[in-house]
Amino acid sequence: MDEVQIKANLMIADEIGKLIEKLSKKAQKERAKINSASITYKGEVYKSEQDILDAYACDYFTEAVCDKLMDRLNEARGKADPNCLTDTEMLVHELDMHKSDLLHAVAFDKEMKRRQEEKDKRMLELTSEGYSIREAENIIGNEERMRFE
Repeated sequence: MDEVQIKANLMIADEIGKLIEKLSKKAQKERAKINSASITYKGEVYKSEQDILDAYACDYFTEAVCDKLMDRLNEARGKADPNCLTDTEMLVHELDMHKSDLLHAVAFDKEMKRRQEEKDKRMLELTSEGYSIREAENIIGNEERMRFE
């Protein structure tokens, strides 16, 4: 990557960050709506599927009523499962992954350039000491292997 691409990727990552902030607020509102959804049946308030199933287990109503109450609760939640991500939450997650990928690519590219500069500097030192280019390449290769051992 050249400097223009690095700068562009950093700008894109910054814009994605702004979009993530904006969408996170929307996702929090959606999650709050899902978590606060409730229905009422014969004066009793049911906030979760477990509440409905507990009442059904105590024979407060029939299986058909239980199914209808589950459907009503899901409608109140906006058809979103409280255990799953909403569309906005999934979008925030995906955008965050793309932002991380961009930043990782930029960091990786900078590290590769830094290493290449070190290698070039070392090559210049060795050739100025009288080593041939081939000998200098072998010495640098050996030094790199020693670094990773």
